[in-house]
Amino acid sequence: IACEIKELIIIGLGEGIKAKDAAKLFCCSERTIRQVRQNYREYGSVAPPRHAPSGRPRVFDRQAVDYLLEVLSAQPDIFLDELQAMLLATQD
Repeated sequence: IACEIKELIIIGLGEGIKAKDAAKLFCCSERTIRQVRQNYREYGSVAPPRHAPSGRPRVFDRQAVDYLLEVLSAQPDIFLDELQAMLLATQD
């Protein structure tokens, strides 16, 4: 449902329209009406906030990744401990 419709739902509920009647009026389920109301109560908006990216936080920024790729391209047989030392040297 578009945010404009959700805002109209909140206005209607504020005017005293029951959830069942609002569902019929806006051609949606009562569950949708309850969810819109809950989002408005919890977040002050008809839509919940976007979620932060999920997963493990990145260890390397883009610059470090580019550096590692450059080193690996130039020296494909480099050992991990050498690569680690080179990366640490650039970060100091």
